[in-house]
Amino acid sequence: MDVAVVGTGYIGGILGRALARAGHTVTFGSRHAEDDDVAADTTASVATLANCRPFLPSDVRYARAFNTLGGENMEQPVFADGRADMLDEADGWPCAC
Repeated sequence: MDVAVVGTGYIGGILGRALARAGHTVTFGSRHAEDDDVAADTTASVATLANCRPFLPSDVRYARAFNTLGGENMEQPVFADGRADMLDEADGWPCAC
């Protein structure tokens, strides 16, 4: 699957690297593409990105879903009672994250 991760911060980095290590094609969107440390030891790439929301096609769905979940939960999503499913729903559209 092709995945674009907008942002190269703590949460974006964890998610993008995990998806790249799982075999997905990941591109990080950054205002500073020359700072490609976020890709670390993965096959992910970093591209320059400005505010792209006004230019997205009308049928593109996106969700900002991770502000309430700690990055440590995404990096190690296993708890005493099992694996976290990290499922979110944006506007009725399920997004398995």
